Amino acid sequence: MKKFKYNDLILIGIAFFAVIIIIYRLLGEDIQHYFQQHDIKRIKAVVISEKNYKGNQHVAFEYSYSYMFIVNGKQYVNDSHDYTLKIGDSIEIEYDRNWPRYNRPLPIKKE
Repeated sequence: MKKFKYNDLILIGIAFFAVIIIIYRLLGEDIQHYFQQHDIKRIKAVVISEKNYKGNQHVAFEYSYSYMFIVNGKQYVNDSHDYTLKIGDSIEIEYDRNWPRYNRPLPIKKE
């Protein structure tokens, strides 16, 4: 029986994590959508100074700010994906009551 060397174990570990990341990338949005269809709650969130830069830009470097909200004493942060929001603005978001990390901003109603 062949014994595994330390380097073999490292390669197996890296391959395992790579497979997990690929599965999450492929199914992550479906999982999030599933959670957001059950036991949804709405709450106000505040826009904070954390910037999220839009990818593949060579000149403009556009960014959107993140929003933050608190549920049961725990703070959650996510990208607003809205380039018009400013720090301190409040937006309405929805999240899964059991899994608050699955959240998304609601569209801003234009008047």
